[in-house]
Amino acid sequence: MDVAAAHLLVDSVGSGLVERDALLRVIADCHRLSGWVEARRLAAVGELAAFADVSVPGEVAAACRTSLFEGDRVVQRAATARLMPDLAEALSAGVLNARHLDVAANVLRRAEPDQCARLADRSRQWGRAAAQMSVGEFKEFVEKELRAVQADDGIDRFEQQRRDARLQVWTNQATGMVCGQFALDPETALLADPTSNTATNSVRHGGGGRPEICIVADLETLRRGLHEHSILTVSDGVELPVETVRRLACDPDIAPAVLGTFGEVLDMGRRARLATAAQRRALRVMYRSCWIPGCDVPFDNCTMHHLDPWVPTGRSDLVNFRPACDRHHHELHEGGWKVETDGWWATITLPDGTNQHTGPPRTQTA
Repeated sequence: MDVAAAHLLVDSVGSGLVERDALLRVIADCHRLSGWVEARRLAAVGELAAFADVSVPGEVAAACRTSLFEGDRVVQRAATARLMPDLAEALSAGVLNARHLDVAANVLRRAEPDQCARLADRSRQWGRAAAQMSVGEFKEFVEKELRAVQADDGIDRFEQQRRDARLQVWTNQATGMVCGQFALDPETALLADPTSNTATNSVRHGGGGRPEICIVADLETLRRGLHEHSILTVSDGVELPVETVRRLACDPDIAPAVLGTFGEVLDMGRRARLATAAQRRALRVMYRSCWIPGCDVPFDNCTMHHLDPWVPTGRSDLVNFRPACDRHHHELHEGGWKVETDGWWATITLPDGTNQHTGPPRTQTA
């Protein structure tokens, strides 16, 4: 499509005369254009860093009429684009979005200088991966890339986090309220007993006094440590060195999420409405995120949805549950979405008649 034709098509939006396929072309063209514009902005921010007399985040925030926090995020994004030129090129081509660069920036910020240099050598691989992955999938990819260059499996950083952990408690003399401030290392935060928070307690506990923790790892990683195809995820996206995970796996109060190992009742029929702790563990192993295709909201932020509604006849069996994020859970109930199932296979029909097909959950791979 030439520029003149694009202008005519964009200007016609809102007239009610544009066909559905044409609107989709406008959306795709605008996405590519926004990527090109953002790539140009990041290049300019990168050059601005050469002026030593300015605070780059502050200048960027002022120029964009946004917060200092957002200005700093753009600066970090620009630094990532310089280190990983293939990501910047893919952004300019409109095959990924700025959130991919934010994910990369967060990982690179945790890497040591020598590790950043090694990761920079894989710019082409990062660009290809980002162009083919959702933001959530790309986050898992770059996390594994970082672990691959951490000779100590992240133990040094973890030990520094433990040294930096702190807890401060004081009494407000005016109100008499006890106040506090804390910063916890990942393991302490994961194992902390949040019994004072009812909402958190209902999610993180499996009925006992200790918080529910789900670790998904391949057997080779638990036996010998990280390897090229390691699978290692922890509840709530907490980052732990593999040695810490291996130690936690020895805790008798932490049950490994292996289907059938302990004979948990995974099919409840009409005896219970909500998914049991055992069912959530089983589904957590099978699904990393919301089950709707293309949605990367983490499993721990999802609700267990009955495919065959509980009212009037639905059963609380494992095969009848799927993890759904808040938005898609609403669509499934009030949004007019229809679901037909055959075991683990499902066809979702949207109000406009289009279909989405999902099969059994994919095995978690590296």
